Amino acid sequence: MTTHTHSALDNILKRFVEEFPEDRRKVLRVGSEDKIDQEILDLAHFGSFIDYGKMIFAVTCLGVNNKILSNCKGGKTFSYTNKKEE
Repeated sequence: MTTHTHSALDNILKRFVEEFPEDRRKVLRVGSEDKIDQEILDLAHFGSFIDYGKMIFAVTCLGVNNKILSNCKGGKTFSYTNKKEE
């Protein structure tokens, strides 16, 4: 999941976990601690380890090259889509 800004991404994630609370544990918010909304800070991880059990990775467009994502091992691949709401 990507957006252009941290606030937009965090707003989407807050709505997502509100709507689907059972899926909260599947989300990994990638980014700098000081840029992530305090309400969803528990979704973030700030080391170099990736929890491969996570299914939804959330990052800003500029953060897609983050070392956490680019250093994936174990065959983890990501699909990309460019979908705009109309």
